[in-house]
Amino acid sequence: VDGERFHDESPWYGHITGVGMSQPGGAYWAVYDSKIREAPRPVKSTPSMDKTKEVKANTIEELARSAGIDAEGLKKTIDKYNSDIDSVGYDTVFGREHLFGPAGLLVKIGAPPFYAVKCATSITSMKGGLKINGRSQVINQYSEVIPSLYAGGEVAGGLHGKSYLLGVMTSGAVTQGIIAGKNAVKEPAF
Repeated sequence: VDGERFHDESPWYGHITGVGMSQPGGAYWAVYDSKIREAPRPVKSTPSMDKTKEVKANTIEELARSAGIDAEGLKKTIDKYNSDIDSVGYDTVFGREHLFGPAGLLVKIGAPPFYAVKCATSITSMKGGLKINGRSQVINQYSEVIPSLYAGGEVAGGLHGKSYLLGVMTSGAVTQGIIAGKNAVKEPAF
């Protein structure tokens, strides 16, 4: 791992997942300092957060060595990032202007201790699936209803494209489930 940034970190996770998959082994490191680590604390620690294996060190070089990252590359990358924030107020390498999406000011990485977490890409949802009609009935390739077969949510295709708004998959699944249920109870018993 060379310690260089490979993408603007501010977009939604779908973009980062795509470029993350292009990294060796589909994995990459998130590096941050103590101020960044303590900033987003709206909730108490959860079991999944407690299982996160953070690498912690008092210097960037120590952190890099502990994480298996090229120390010179990481130090150079962080120095450039911090210098950009000081001199022009944004990241000149990728043009990043905001902390996340279109909001928030960029934050320098400089307050020890420093942390790194290895991130791996994963599939958290499906955007494809069975073709359904407006009654949530599954239809075949000829647009004919397959009797007594209903689908909704992630197993039903067509509701979402490559991207979607966070949280709307649940509402789509609930809505399609209600539609499917109301229509399924009208079916004759097997």
